Amino acid sequence: MLSTHKTIKNLFFVINKQGFKTATVINPEFPPRRKRPVPEPTTDIPDVQTFLNKIGRDTAQYGESIYQNDWNKLFSYNGKHLKKLNVPIPARKYILRHLEYFRLGEYDLIEESEKKLTNTRIVKKQQADQLAQEEEDLKKLEEWEATNGKEA
Repeated sequence: MLSTHKTIKNLFFVINKQGFKTATVINPEFPPRRKRPVPEPTTDIPDVQTFLNKIGRDTAQYGESIYQNDWNKLFSYNGKHLKKLNVPIPARKYILRHLEYFRLGEYDLIEESEKKLTNTRIVKKQQADQLAQEEEDLKKLEEWEATNGKEA
């Protein structure tokens, strides 16, 4: 049996083709999402800039421009916020992954990294083009040696 007026208000009764009365829920109210607690800064990582410097990969550039060195903003922004602020996808994922490590207390996974974000497609294309150019040069050299001889 329905206990509150609010529940009754969200029900809509319909008589279907067979003559049965059925109830349909209109606009169900979902419970609000639970806010995740913001962890306290540690002695090793006391502020936003230190955190971003520690994880590396050029993420330190977002400390002042995106987060304004605010610890609460660092842990409250999600992927959608960062997308609106034009943070590239690899940096976004990298920052969010390391924030989760910090939230879970897995500080050993947060390590300084000098590795830069690279677009691997561009790097692989450049390597493939360089290899193709070297093969073409080798083929031209072999053709020249065949026509002119090795002594010339």
